[in-house]
Amino acid sequence: MSKAFTGGVRSNFKGTFFVLVPSAALILIMLTGALYGAAVYKEDINGDGKVNILDVVTLLLMGKANPADPRADFNGDSVWSTKDAIDLMTHIMQGNLTPLPPTGPKIALSADSLVFGDVTEGTGLADTLAILNLGGAALIVSGITTTDSSFTVNPDTATVEPGLTGHLTVTFRPKTLGPISATLSILSNDPAQPILPVRVSGSGIAPLAPQIVLSADSLSFGNVNVGSSKKLTFNIINQGNANLTVSAITSNDTVFSVATISDTLSPTQSIPIDVTFRPVAAGAKNAVLTIRSNDPARGTLTFAVSGTGVAVVVNKTYTVLMPGNVFSPNNLTIAVGDTVLWNNSDTKAHTATSGTNGEANGLWNSGNLNSGQTFKHVFTQKGSFPYFCLYHFAIGMTGTVTVN
Repeated sequence: MSKAFTGGVRSNFKGTFFVLVPSAALILIMLTGALYGAAVYKEDINGDGKVNILDVVTLLLMGKANPADPRADFNGDSVWSTKDAIDLMTHIMQGNLTPLPPTGPKIALSADSLVFGDVTEGTGLADTLAILNLGGAALIVSGITTTDSSFTVNPDTATVEPGLTGHLTVTFRPKTLGPISATLSILSNDPAQPILPVRVSGSGIAPLAPQIVLSADSLSFGNVNVGSSKKLTFNIINQGNANLTVSAITSNDTVFSVATISDTLSPTQSIPIDVTFRPVAAGAKNAVLTIRSNDPARGTLTFAVSGTGVAVVVNKTYTVLMPGNVFSPNNLTIAVGDTVLWNNSDTKAHTATSGTNGEANGLWNSGNLNSGQTFKHVFTQKGSFPYFCLYHFAIGMTGTVTVN
């Protein structure tokens, strides 16, 4: 934003806060058109911002103009005539002509718009707008209105004497996020421009703060054997616009463990968090992880974890001997998954064949077992399973395996 006026403070602006502008600089400003709302002075008849021969031509062409037009009476004799054009030409040729201010007040601004850029919501940014009185009478600013309350002006009334300038402080305090634009209307006693608009704009942005987000709401480990362990992972993400510091993650049950952590995440960064479930007994387990960070809105988060410990079954192997024409023991009770091993400890050949009365049912058959040979079978279902020796069942070499 350009600031067109500088100088020392003369007094209070609320009707009396002004800055004196040197006359040479004032003339330069007027001739270059640097002021928004600046008036065309009397000598600049055609309104091109200059005083030259074209203004003389304009006067000559005003033969049918209203004689009350103040531009027509250049020499101040209250009568319009070609003498006004001659007098204007003479002054131009002599080089001693300077623009004359209008007799009434004339308002001009240092800029027709102010752009504040990005401002954090809840804070304010101020800029200065200068008001210059280019006229010949006191300029009275009676009020300043705004179309959006995010923009305020102080002071909102003033009196500016001819040739002096004062400053308005315009402050942008965004009340919402995103672009905001408005119009300030400066009300004054300038008869030509009683309402002078100023465009103002800016954008509200969120305050700088970290925001913690978790990639999941909970973790379920399912079944895990007692004495074993299982590891699952979730992520912590910083979706804020400032660094997120995770200071601690704790568990309220030691069967769920998390490595000690103290980490800082930049905006959009994420880190993996490993959680380990190590059941020490059979049964369902539920716990809560507590995550602490510097997120101003959610400094403490809880995270649910669950799993079930499963008892480990140790399968056994049972041995059945064959001393003579018997199975020893001939009645055996085992569990599902256990193994029975038949060992021919006799000098004669035997078999271990599933079925009854010499009729095999196909569940297992050892075939011929000579002395010292073995055969084993794993029982995977509950039930009662009879068996016999194919050679000696008739003389009572039978047995039964009961699986619970």
